[in-house]
Amino acid sequence: LTVLALALATHGVHALPAAVPVPGEVSAMRELGPAAAFVRAEAMRQMQEFNPSCCASLLEAFRRWGVYDRQLVDMALERIWDDFDAIQSRDAVELIAVLARLGLGRGPSSLA
Repeated sequence: LTVLALALATHGVHALPAAVPVPGEVSAMRELGPAAAFVRAEAMRQMQEFNPSCCASLLEAFRRWGVYDRQLVDMALERIWDDFDAIQSRDAVELIAVLARLGLGRGPSSLA
């Protein structure tokens, strides 16, 4: 699923309309098109089976689509934390790069 999502995002297959600001979110979220909605629904259902590398690919795909889904990001980060002992050096580099490109704020004060 994550390879499919990253491939679709890389090739620009998303059919997302113009950005619509969401009150209370860190960044604007676009209304999901059919491809992104499918990937989101399946990812939410299969999240417990993802490894840290899959979570990083999923976050990168949604970043390329220009979509920030707080619930999906929180679930992916929680899954990464649950499987923290299985993270290899390649996974760590990929995760740090994706999180840096997402531009998430640091700590609880940045979410206010």
